[in-house]
Amino acid sequence: MENLKVLIIANHSMAAAVLSGPLPSGSLKSLRAVRLEKILLPISCTLMEPFKGVQKLSMVLCKVNEVLEIGPGWDIQIMFPDITELEIDYCDGLEKLPNAVCNIVNLQELSITNCPDLCELPEEIGRLSKLEVLRLSACTSLESLPDSFSKLRKLRFLDLFCCSHVKDLPNCIGELHCLEKIDFRGCSANLPDTVINLEGLRDVICDEDVKTLWESVKTKSRRLRVHGCKDLVSLKMIKRSVSARRGGEEVYKKVDEKLLSRMKFERKAMKEKKAE
Repeated sequence: MENLKVLIIANHSMAAAVLSGPLPSGSLKSLRAVRLEKILLPISCTLMEPFKGVQKLSMVLCKVNEVLEIGPGWDIQIMFPDITELEIDYCDGLEKLPNAVCNIVNLQELSITNCPDLCELPEEIGRLSKLEVLRLSACTSLESLPDSFSKLRKLRFLDLFCCSHVKDLPNCIGELHCLEKIDFRGCSANLPDTVINLEGLRDVICDEDVKTLWESVKTKSRRLRVHGCKDLVSLKMIKRSVSARRGGEEVYKKVDEKLLSRMKFERKAMKEKKAE
């Protein structure tokens, strides 16, 4: 197994599985990516030595609160000292991003997607000074972004796709001079005046009915392209394909249909409110 580069640990049962015993980190010197599917990783999970060289960790349908809490044997920064990309997808029950994530100082890409219970991000997220990509798509309960966003000076892409409950972008967003692209579809958050300071912004993707929010920014930056989308989303746009071999198709289908139904309801209510 010394030449193994990608490790996938998948659970096909309905309940999350417990992964116990020592993790074979010492014999996986070439490992670069780890993907966990519907796995419950207790804090007591033993670690012989860090997984050096692993750059990406993906967690899908996992018990993320238990996975990410700091404790013996399961601090992400200690277990994966070279990690630069973290993906958390389809994790119900995740209400707040654990502070342990904010200790991954070399993180360049953070994706928290399809987590409908996530309602806030910790202020400590500002510690991720090397972060270039932040995806928060379909986190429909997220209400705001912390002021510590101003410290994410290397951020190039911000994905707020279907973050329908975010009411306002923070004033500090104008300090993100490296920001090049924002996906604003399904999001109607108010824009602060400081957005005109986004000198590096080149592309904004948004719904047609909120396109006017970006017009003032466009007049200040001639290189800015605002792409209006007539339709919010379709099931095909948010559905993630899962092979039948892994037995996860039905789980993803139910999550996607529930999410789509919720977004359509919120979108209808939003339009009715504007029409009043």
